[in-house]
Amino acid sequence: MYGLATWGMNWFLWVESRTQMAKLQPKSRPTWADVKRNLAGFDRAALLSLVQDLYAAHKDDQAFLHSRFGLCEDALEPYKKTMDRWLWPNVSRRQETSVAKAKQAVSDYKKALGDAEGLAELMVFYCERAAGFSRDVSHDDAAYFDALVRMFEQALKTTTTLTANVRSRLLARLDRVRSMSHEFGYGVGDDMDVLLSEFGLGFRHKGCFMEIDKERVDEMVLALLYLTTFKDKPNWRAWKGHNWDSLDRLHQRGYISDPATKAKSVLLTEKGGKRSQVLFEKHFMK
Repeated sequence: MYGLATWGMNWFLWVESRTQMAKLQPKSRPTWADVKRNLAGFDRAALLSLVQDLYAAHKDDQAFLHSRFGLCEDALEPYKKTMDRWLWPNVSRRQETSVAKAKQAVSDYKKALGDAEGLAELMVFYCERAAGFSRDVSHDDAAYFDALVRMFEQALKTTTTLTANVRSRLLARLDRVRSMSHEFGYGVGDDMDVLLSEFGLGFRHKGCFMEIDKERVDEMVLALLYLTTFKDKPNWRAWKGHNWDSLDRLHQRGYISDPATKAKSVLLTEKGGKRSQVLFEKHFMK
């Protein structure tokens, strides 16, 4: 009897403890759905009042609204100012750098407007300020340099989607960053050289980038494949000692088999074989 009573008391205490723990569990974090549900009951005046409170709460909210509604002559200016503070601090005042806060400015602009040209400009500006600070004050921080290389890559990726005149101007600025970065060590400049080559921007003429015409490169590679073809009944194969990116593009277009195999040759498809012969005769036959 005593054992049964003890068991019952323990069971009661266990249930009670679980109940108390459940009460102490924090509520789930609110989401946009929760906010949206509350906003649904607001009239125009209440919404304007809420936006006014947000506007007064923080300068970042002001920058967001100014950019979204095109209220300032230079929508990029407040974001550049933030980036400049955290990428090129006043060392005499013992100010610190902050990669996270500088990158947040890019993210904030993307939310406010997000146009590709504006984003590219901010990314290039980031690279210029980070490289300039590192050179002028002999800043030596591996994490800072890693962030610079990553932003350089993002800047290239965004810049190459823009119109030719804008792209050329931004690439020239990135090239100056690359040249400067060879002074830092840590392989920063070398990493940037590799990125440029991956984006087809590895060649320069008179200080300016010469973009590679990938269509013409692929055409020449396909023509040269004909030179090394050999019969593999019932098909033709060719040795694949050419640029891997070009071979991959030719595969994507259905001219050759997948080059990413252990075989030293690729199979030419029917249309690939015909096209290869035509191009070879066009470019290399007298």
